[in-house]
Amino acid sequence: FCAMCSVVCGQQNDDPAEARRTKALSQFEKLDRDRDGALSEDELDELPRKTIGRLHDHGLPPNVTVSRDEYLAAAVATLEMEEQRDREKEEE
Repeated sequence: FCAMCSVVCGQQNDDPAEARRTKALSQFEKLDRDRDGALSEDELDELPRKTIGRLHDHGLPPNVTVSRDEYLAAAVATLEMEEQRDREKEEE
C-alpha cells in the first residue's frame, strides 16, 4: 500500500476512506504477531511513541489489549488528521 498515491496491490483506490482503512488494517496485521485479533501492550510497543500518542488522541484506550475494531477506528482517524495536516502544509 502506498499512502501517497492510494495504490493497493497495484490497483488504484480512488476512495480515500477505503485507502485509509486498508492501510490501517495492514498495520494491524503486521502488529498482531500472535494473530489473536487483538493488540497487546507489547505488540503496540512496536509503534513509535509519537504514533501511539496520536492513536490515544483518537480514541485508542491506553494500557489495555486493543481489539481490531478499536485499533482501526483510531488509526483511520489518525490517518485522516495527518492527511489534513499535509494538505494544509501544501496550501501554504
